Parts: sequence; structure tokens; C-alpha cells
Amino acid sequence: MACVGEVLGLHVHMLRRYGVLPDEAVEAAVAKLQPTAPHIARLLLELASLH
Repeated sequence: MACVGEVLGLHVHMLRRYGVLPDEAVEAAVAKLQPTAPHIARLLLELASLH
């Protein structure tokens, strides 16, 4: 699967507050986002599937 930066482009920097890095795999980012921002995790998975 793609990295977060490939999926979100410049918008990836909004996820830094959750500890997500631009070159991180989408699966790893989703795992980080699940506890605090599950709605963003679901969105990221959906966008990654479209990518």
C-alpha cells in the first residue's frame, strides 16, 4: 500500500499532530490514528483505496 504522503499530498502535514509522518505506510498511520481519531483513520483508508 502507498505511503501517507502519496495519498494526501501536501495535506499530510495536518496529521503530524497525531504522530503520523509523510513517508509512513498507510497501515501504520491508521494504527496510530485509531485510538484518538478513528474518523480520520477511516477516511485515510478510503482515500488510499482510491489511490
